[in-house]
Amino acid sequence: MNVIGIDVSKAKLDCAWLKEDEKRKTKVVSNTFDDWKELVEWSLKNTGVAIEQLYFVMEATDIYHQRLATYLFDAGANVSVVKRK
Repeated sequence: MNVIGIDVSKAKLDCAWLKEDEKRKTKVVSNTFDDWKELVEWSLKNTGVAIEQLYFVMEATDIYHQRLATYLFDAGANVSVVKRK
């Protein structure tokens, strides 16, 4: 399974993909529409799978995750938003 975790803030997204060999690849992008495209391209290139086989998991951070989650879902990815208590 290709899971990419995203730590969401107003200004940036800290992303991490835990590979099968338990090594991590990370990427930091701005929390903007143009950089969301870059995140998807990075994810596809590094995992080597179709967008439908990607699972993005992110924290619910105020409102800053909402548009990103919708963008990824509309692109065909699997998206989970987790809220911490």
